[in-house]
Amino acid sequence: MAMLSDRAICLRHFEYSETSQIVLLFSRLRGLVKVIAKGARRMNRAGEGKFGGGIDLLDEADALFTDYDDRELNTIAEWRVVAARAAMRRSLRGVHLGLFLAELLAELFEQFDPHAVLYGRLSWTLGKIGGPETESVVLAGAIDVLREAGVMPRIAFCSTCDRPVLEQKDVSINTEGGGVVCGHCESNLSQRHRIDARLLRAAARLWKLPRTDDGAIELPDDIAPLDARMVAPLYAMLGRHIEHTTGRRLRTLRRVVEA
Repeated sequence: MAMLSDRAICLRHFEYSETSQIVLLFSRLRGLVKVIAKGARRMNRAGEGKFGGGIDLLDEADALFTDYDDRELNTIAEWRVVAARAAMRRSLRGVHLGLFLAELLAELFEQFDPHAVLYGRLSWTLGKIGGPETESVVLAGAIDVLREAGVMPRIAFCSTCDRPVLEQKDVSINTEGGGVVCGHCESNLSQRHRIDARLLRAAARLWKLPRTDDGAIELPDDIAPLDARMVAPLYAMLGRHIEHTTGRRLRTLRRVVEA
């Protein structure tokens, strides 16, 4: 039996029977892997279980699982938590942001498509949620996921005429297909919302910041701290662009937009 020991993050889980779970992992070496955790929810009389009573969303662990890329469902044998993200779980906003990143990965990538650098980015970002730079690091993380998947919309140029928009005052979001539209082209849209060009400039700078091998980024002092209300329009644009591209709705989008 082919077994793989690897570091992984739980992106999704579903209850399967009274004692087991189906879990979608993001593995450092194998990318997305769907596994069954047999007996994950079964507890003995001492209150102990094979996986501590179940595998929790966004936990990071050293995992041992079967490694067959011709199977839709592999089997996980061990799950030893190394990061439970306590700071992230102190607020509902933190949990919603973490689940938003998890959904982006789950929707935009296929099983057994490894992205070790992106794994490091997700691990580092989840560890920063709950701190003073939460909104900035999560936005940078979301940009990295979209860029790695090849679906990041251009935010520095009008999606209609290709004019630069970062220095313009009048910039709108195309609420149907995603992307930004300059003041010259916005009259052609049936649905649009204004977006502050300062937010686009901040996002463009986050895009260009260097990433270390462990996924960390260092935010310059001249990037103003972002708050939930400020970044909501940009999350809305990115989310609608993904929905337009994949043809599927993002379940977590409303929670990060309605801050």
